[in-house]
Order: sequence, then C-alpha cells, then structure tokens
Amino acid sequence: MRNIVMLVGLLGLSSVSCGSTEQPAPTGANAEVKANAGGGEKAQAKALARIGGSVVVAGDYSVELLVFQRGLIEAVVAGADGKLIDGSAGAKLSVAAQGEGNAKQDIACEWAPERARFVGKAKAGVKLVPGPVDVSLSIGGKSLSGKLSEVAVLVGPQFGGTLVAAGAYSAELRVGADGDIEAHIRDAAGVELKADAGVSAKVKLQAEGGKSALVTLAWNAPRAAFVGRAEAGLALLPGPLELSIEGKGSGRLEAIALIGAAAHGGRVVVAGDYSVELVAGADGTLNAYVMDARGKAYAKGDLALKLEIDGKPIKLEWDAPSLSFKGKLAAGVKLDVQPIELSLTAGGRVYLGAQLSAKAALDARAAADVKADAKLAANAKADAKAGAKLALTPPKVDAKADLKKSASVSAKTNVSAPKVEVKRSASAGAKAGFSFGTK
Repeated sequence: MRNIVMLVGLLGLSSVSCGSTEQPAPTGANAEVKANAGGGEKAQAKALARIGGSVVVAGDYSVELLVFQRGLIEAVVAGADGKLIDGSAGAKLSVAAQGEGNAKQDIACEWAPERARFVGKAKAGVKLVPGPVDVSLSIGGKSLSGKLSEVAVLVGPQFGGTLVAAGAYSAELRVGADGDIEAHIRDAAGVELKADAGVSAKVKLQAEGGKSALVTLAWNAPRAAFVGRAEAGLALLPGPLELSIEGKGSGRLEAIALIGAAAHGGRVVVAGDYSVELVAGADGTLNAYVMDARGKAYAKGDLALKLEIDGKPIKLEWDAPSLSFKGKLAAGVKLDVQPIELSLTAGGRVYLGAQLSAKAALDARAAADVKADAKLAANAKADAKAGAKLALTPPKVDAKADLKKSASVSAKTNVSAPKVEVKRSASAGAKAGFSFGTK
C-alpha cells in the first residue's frame, strides 16, 4: 500500500459497517453488534470504541470511524479478539459517506503507520453531512461490507480538546487533572447545543484507588459549555472515558489525556496523550510547555513539536533552561486571536491538536467565576448517590471543599478545523504533518 503524506492547513469550514446486511448496527461505547456475515463467517463481534468514533462490524471485524465535516475520515479495525489490525499487512478500507447536496462520496483510506490508523480525504471542498455510511473492507483474502444508517459527523476540534462521537451526536471534551470537565456538545447537524436544548450528559472516568468518577454535565452560561466536576477527593486517571448523552447515544475513548493547569498563563491544546501550553512573550518569543497524560510537566527534549499559527509555521527548538520548546513569532501573528495547529511526535507516533482563539470569548471566559456556580456542587452530590447505586463507592462529597478547589477555566476558543490533505507517495516511509484531538 502506498504511503501517506499528511499536510495540515486551516480550512474555512467548521471542520462502517458490517456484513452484507442493511440493518444498522448499535454504536454504543461497548456494544455486542450482530451482523449477517454469511459464508460461514462468525455473525458476532465485539465492537469496542477506542478513538471516540462510531463502531460497526464487518464479518469477524469491527471498524471504528471518525467522520469529519471537512471531508476527513480516520479509522481503526479490530478482529473478533479485540486486537487492532496493523494495516501495513495489506488490509484495504474504503468508506462511502454522504456529501453536501446529497452526493455520495467514495473515500479510499490508506494505512498511516505514524498515526496507527487508516486515513482518507474527500475531494477538495467537499463537506460531509449526516446520513448513511457504507464501508468496504478487504482483509485476509475476504471482501466484507456493511452499512450504518447514520454516523456522527465531527466538527473541530475547536477548543483544543478531544472529540467523541455519541450516536449521531458528538462532544469536544476538555478534562482537567483537577476534576473540572467541560464539554461542547453538537447535535446530528453539527450545531452546538445551548441551555435550551434539554440535553443531559454524563461522563465516567477512572480514578485512583480503583474508583470511578461519574460526573453530570450541566449548562454553564459564563463558560458557554456543559460543565461538571468530579467529587472532592477523587484523583482522576488518564484511562478510559465513557460519555453518555441521554436519549442520543454513548461514546468511548480508550484513554483521555488530563489537562494540567496553565502554569504559565498560556493556552492549552490537547494532542493525543499530551497537552501543550503555549505562551507568547511581550518580546515576540513563544514558549511551548508540554504536559503528559496526567497533566504533569514533561520536561524532556526527546519530543518533536511543530506549530502553525494562522497557517504560518513557527520554528521551535528545545530550550533546556526554560524546560520548553522555544520559538519566535512573526510580525502580525497573535497567539490570542488566531487559529493554532500543532503536531507532536513521541516514540514514533504523531499526535495532532488544534484550537482557534476568539478574543471576545477569552474575555468572557476570564470573567466566569466557577467557584460561584453552586450547581456543580449539587451535581457532585447527585453523582455520589448515583455512584453508590452503581457500586462505585465514591467518597463523601464535601461541597464546600469542592467549590474551593474549583480552578479558573482555560480561555474559551472558537475553532475552525485543520485542513488535511492525503497525498500518495511511492517512496518508503510515511511522513506525518498535523493531526488533531484524538490519538
């Protein structure tokens, strides 16, 4: 299979199914999905979401899809044993998704080893919309196909967070190491939901001591997002995350990266297992401080970090005295108001992140007083009761202590999606540019 060269620029836009049956498959976080595979194939496979996508089954295999409005498709394939398939072994995947104007888009997805997933891109200018999705998988000498009646079409990431599909809905999540959780939820049409949407959402995460944190998300007007907080005394872990939007669907990530406090007063963008705090100095210097999946400072220069602001590349080099990557902003480049894209390479894997700044939103976010939001404490109490019923055995909620520990929230942003082009090269060794939000 030909290698992939992925180049990302900013786009002016916001931002698989199974067997031979036409019956739509469930897309829950951990569903047992059945399909009529025929030909002696097994008719059942365990479809477990890993990268926050929509899961369908093809014969003995499950295919998890991330379908982006801007025309990008990302996917992973797993066998009946749940193990991910290395696409370099010759598997081929193609997806037929709905394009704007009722035009079906056939998108070939090729294996990108640096991303450990299949990646495909629709023709330039094509916008994908909600609708049925067909997948064709060629593997082990077999050709499998299937259909999903509707897939979540993802927008973003707009706020530097992580995207998760939940049925036909989706959310962009920012999970703080301090327990603060923020979600921007979108409906099937990609419209961000507000207070009057009547939506109820919950997030379940792992915590230290073998405990779980079940957090209710409620609309927070000053932050213009759905917000919740883990109970006082629960230390979150960067493990699996489950999202449930009541009556709409559920989704799952294998692991969520926790965001540490912006210790240097900058803005934080999540990129897979890491997050990066970007800080602009008055003299035009730029420092990029990397944090690991637990939100702790990663003070080593063994990573590769690339950055673009408003489409302009910023050269970064490791600066040992400051324990950060350091660069220089070009004239006219403003970190607080222009779109940000970054690519972080660690251990041969490439992770991408993106965030678009909006000064008005930042000012509004800075004015928000999270400590005064008594609803967070009420939600924590409700979660404690729910957790007890689910045998989660959460510690007793201390509402006062919980409110005192509420951290000020990182600046709100409004993101346009990165542009991704998939080019083919006959040369060996795929090169990766930027990716975003998910691992």
